[in-house]
Amino acid sequence: MPKWALPMFAVDMLLRRRVDDDASINELGVVFHTKTSSYIAPRIFARTWRTVRSFAGFEWVTGHTFRKTVATILESQADLRTSSLQLGHSSEAVTSTY
Repeated sequence: MPKWALPMFAVDMLLRRRVDDDASINELGVVFHTKTSSYIAPRIFARTWRTVRSFAGFEWVTGHTFRKTVATILESQADLRTSSLQLGHSSEAVTSTY
């Protein structure tokens, strides 16, 4: 399983969410789950994400937008090798292309 580094603000937010979660409902121990404690199906997430984007007027924001944002931040914060690993690229050459 791949491992990615997260900035501390993201780690803190995820830990707070986990601590605030009701353990009796969240039997799987996941950060994001349904009301019945099951995993969120990708199609359900996609539908919810489309609705939220539309409501907020951000229809143009996609998963690729987030990925590009992360790549831009990494470009100024990390070396090429670290960036390549974080983005899951097959080589540093792929990372340097983008």
